[in-house]
Amino acid sequence: MVELDNEIVSVGFIMNTGATTVHGMDLGKDHVRVSIKEVFNKHAVLPIPIPSTDIFLVINAIDTLVS
Repeated sequence: MVELDNEIVSVGFIMNTGATTVHGMDLGKDHVRVSIKEVFNKHAVLPIPIPSTDIFLVINAIDTLVS
């Protein structure tokens, strides 16, 4: 993931499963499902938070699918 100031905050894998939702939310155009594996900035905010799971920071999304 990259923040608006072009700082790389984490790395992960695109999960190309053909699914159109993540945590019950539509992916939307130009979005993909991603599994975060390593975080470089533990204070970085997810670009699309997951309200149903209270996950708002990248550090809390390790091994979880995000968009």
